[in-house]
Amino acid sequence: MNNEMIHLLVRKSRGNYINKLDSLVTGYEGEEDFARIVRQYLPHRSLFLTNFIFEQPSYAQIDGILLMSDRIHLYEVKKYDAHCSIAEGKLYYNHRHINHNPIQQIERAADYFRNILIQNKLNISLQPHLVLIHPFATLEQDDSVQIPILLRNQLRHHFQMIDSSMHSHPRYDPTTIHDILNYYRINDWHNYFEQHSFNLSDLRAGVYCTNCGSFKMEKTAYYFKCQHCHTSISKKAALDYLIQECAALTPGEVIKTKDLLYLINRSLSSNWVYRILNQKLERVTYGTYVKPKLEPDFLNKLLGLYYRSVK
Repeated sequence: MNNEMIHLLVRKSRGNYINKLDSLVTGYEGEEDFARIVRQYLPHRSLFLTNFIFEQPSYAQIDGILLMSDRIHLYEVKKYDAHCSIAEGKLYYNHRHINHNPIQQIERAADYFRNILIQNKLNISLQPHLVLIHPFATLEQDDSVQIPILLRNQLRHHFQMIDSSMHSHPRYDPTTIHDILNYYRINDWHNYFEQHSFNLSDLRAGVYCTNCGSFKMEKTAYYFKCQHCHTSISKKAALDYLIQECAALTPGEVIKTKDLLYLINRSLSSNWVYRILNQKLERVTYGTYVKPKLEPDFLNKLLGLYYRSVK
């Protein structure tokens, strides 16, 4: 998961919008779209990894890695929705030069990735690619770039060719390579809490509808009901969602009950909240608990609210 994107999605849902969110969502959409295509045409005896972040010797991130028995393919995915061109090693999007060249990004990441292979004595070929995943993307290029650049309509053929050219006698087990890579995988190194500094008091507090985003919620004995779209959510589910929000909003490895209670804004009994926290999470010290893992359904609800707001 992209924790920075989730952090900014929660802030947007509570009235604190940061411009960078739109580009993060666009990038995430492209990477998820590519991953769906890969899984549809996944070659035999291969494994696919997404969002691989590592440090060898500097930090790098690779959108997709296809592990084969005789080679490894690295993919940088971009969702450019207009004409792209390459001239003298420079990439242009809609006739504008792109300063943060994704070709250079994947080439640099591939160089760092080779250090992992060398350290583990894996004599296996490595092939980086740039993928232009948007269906409207077009490409015109000279001979200045050596890495393959793939358009969306070329991906099926690309994976079919990989599958048909696989050696009958495997050199390495992709699962073994996967286990080695997991040793090097790290969390995102960006300190987005400093880059997008804020206070919880900047956010609108209270329980909101996870279907439409409205804060106009009617409270009953066991449920909250949205007065705008009439969606109901149990108090337990609302608290679970608030805990996920608190985990996404705050740095470190723990959540603080004072932060959670601020978000709740007296919509739930504090005694009941403490009781559920003690049942659900591991307590570290008084008033602090180990952060729960962010759940895919939480992200899906945040993205639903985001798309609803930008219609």
